[in-house]
Amino acid sequence: MSLMIPQRQQSLPNTLRFRPLPAPLAEETPAPFAILGTPDQPVPCRRCLQDSQVGDEMLLLSYNPFLGQSPYQCASPIYLHSKPACADAAVQSSGGLVPEQLSKRLLSIRAYDGKHMMRGCEVVDGNQLLEACQRLLGDDISAEYCHVHFGGPGCFAVRIEKVSLPH
Repeated sequence: MSLMIPQRQQSLPNTLRFRPLPAPLAEETPAPFAILGTPDQPVPCRRCLQDSQVGDEMLLLSYNPFLGQSPYQCASPIYLHSKPACADAAVQSSGGLVPEQLSKRLLSIRAYDGKHMMRGCEVVDGNQLLEACQRLLGDDISAEYCHVHFGGPGCFAVRIEKVSLPH
């Protein structure tokens, strides 16, 4: 019998905040390649930052998280609960707990400056997310925000930014 040791949930420092879906979703006119389905395993919803349950109806669509023009901008696949649609992430934007869906996966973190140019990147286990973001967004670095992607499939997960940025 193997025992699963629960990981200690980390709290987001007051200097950083989550933005689960930084760019608006065009839900009235879904992307042309959006797929509605019921995955046979849990998948991470980007709206509520919770994993789905087997049998949940999920929408898989292409999403561009950038809020400005950049040679790095590109669309990424994301899942969203479809029916009933879930609520926005129930995490504090700053000072709250890091959602489990982030802490239990391999993550690719890419840091960008105010002109949306990449200033650094790291691939880490989810339990190292905060330390990596703090390194990439340090006071002596020009980066302002990080896009976090799931390491295996490369799907966009969340934006983490300095609280000094306008919301």
